[in-house]
Amino acid sequence: MANQKINTNREIFFLARLIVLRPAFNKAVFYHGEDGKRKAESYVRQNVGSTTITDLLRRSPKGKELLSKLESIVDWQSIKEIWWELSRKMAQAASGDVHCFGSERLNIDGPVNAHRSTFEKNAYCHTVFEKVELPVLENNRRVESIFYNNKPLL
Repeated sequence: MANQKINTNREIFFLARLIVLRPAFNKAVFYHGEDGKRKAESYVRQNVGSTTITDLLRRSPKGKELLSKLESIVDWQSIKEIWWELSRKMAQAASGDVHCFGSERLNIDGPVNAHRSTFEKNAYCHTVFEKVELPVLENNRRVESIFYNNKPLL
C-alpha cells in the first residue's frame, strides 16, 4: 500500500478500507448502472437476506458514515477508487451463488469473454463490475456460480 497512488479523497478511502463487508452464503448481490440497480433492488426485495454493498454499509455505524460521505459527493472521479475498494472487498467476501445485475449489453453483445480488457489480465472493459467485481468473483474459490440478470454467466 505504501507505493500505491491514491487519486481520491484519502480520508474516505481509508475509512472504506476499515469497513468489513460480509454477505451471507448465497446472498451477495452486485449491480452496475441504473438498470442494474433497479433489477438488484427488486431481487433483494424478493430474496430475503440478499444484500448489496449499500445494504451492508447501512448495517453498521461506520458503514452509514461512509455511505453518507459517498452520497454527498457528486463527482464520480473523486470517489471511484473508494467504490473499487468496496467492490473488491465484497467480491472477495462473497460465497456460494452470486447474483449480478446490469444492462443487457453483456448478454446481447456476445459472450462476456468478448468484453475482456486487452490491457489487464482477468479484467473487463467498462464498469466497476467488469473491471473489479467480476474478475475477483471469478477467482474467488468460495464462489460456486455467478448469475448475470438471472442467467448463468459462465
